[in-house]
Amino acid sequence: RLLKFKDYCEQVTAAGATDFKLSPIEWRETQNLRDLLARPKETTVKLQAKNITPGMFMKEWKKLQTFLQKNGGQIADEIAKSMANREIILFDNTHFLAGIYVDPRYRILLSPSQLEKAKEGLFDITRRLEKLRLTKKFVEDQIAISKDDPFDEMEFLRLHSSAGFQSETLSSNLTSMSEQRSFQLQRVQTQTEREQRLSSNSDDSFPDEDEFEKELDQRERRRCISAIHITEEGIFKRNFEEDCAMIEKMGRLKVESVFEAIHKYPTRIQNACRVASSMPTNQASVERLFSALKIIMSDLRNRMKEDLVSAILFYRMNHDKIDKE
Repeated sequence: RLLKFKDYCEQVTAAGATDFKLSPIEWRETQNLRDLLARPKETTVKLQAKNITPGMFMKEWKKLQTFLQKNGGQIADEIAKSMANREIILFDNTHFLAGIYVDPRYRILLSPSQLEKAKEGLFDITRRLEKLRLTKKFVEDQIAISKDDPFDEMEFLRLHSSAGFQSETLSSNLTSMSEQRSFQLQRVQTQTEREQRLSSNSDDSFPDEDEFEKELDQRERRRCISAIHITEEGIFKRNFEEDCAMIEKMGRLKVESVFEAIHKYPTRIQNACRVASSMPTNQASVERLFSALKIIMSDLRNRMKEDLVSAILFYRMNHDKIDKE
């Protein structure tokens, strides 16, 4: 803004006012400072874009670092120093590095150590997706088999958690499957049916023997749950390494977006690459959502129900995609 009033300051100085007097060197330094800060400002706006991917984030980040190194100076060095401190945390995230790795346009920006971390992050995503697929298949098989003995979802979650896996993801997965197949049974009803079955067979079997059978069934379920996640682990990892080698062999593809490049990747790894590329790189979308909520939930509309607010927010944040469809 000072440069915009340069002519005015010079006129006032010529009239005898000394408070607004700047030497030509000071005016030149002010202009250089403006030009220097213009690039970080532009980069900040780009990094807050709505659909920015990890690869695009890396591109803008490295471009700014190169610009600061070429210009030099105290301010440029301080900005570069702050960025270097931030990199320690940012580039230690293996999943973020995986999002850069799957983007063939900017994979070259990763160092050898970052490439190894990126592969670890992508392998973790691939393995998690495989666990979900195997878990879903296991549940479907149990539902198909356990017609006489209804499948206890809470028992499955307990056994699965004891095997060292996250119960939250499984709980949501099981809930959605139960809704689709109408197998949402209450634990009380299940327990009642089992008690009725035991009482009807009390003359032909012994209670202790029934309890022992239950224990054996639990052991078998625990064994199956553990087995489905470690079966052919060596083959799974070898396939992953082969897919990564094919991805790297493609080189730097000239595509408009990373998702266009993913279509050319091996089928086995495409879903994991999409997940890695879809990870948010900033909090701007969350901040926009709260800003929109403040506008929607005004004093005159403070009695709106949650479902209506949710629908309005969903359309407001995704209207561009919905209108195209």
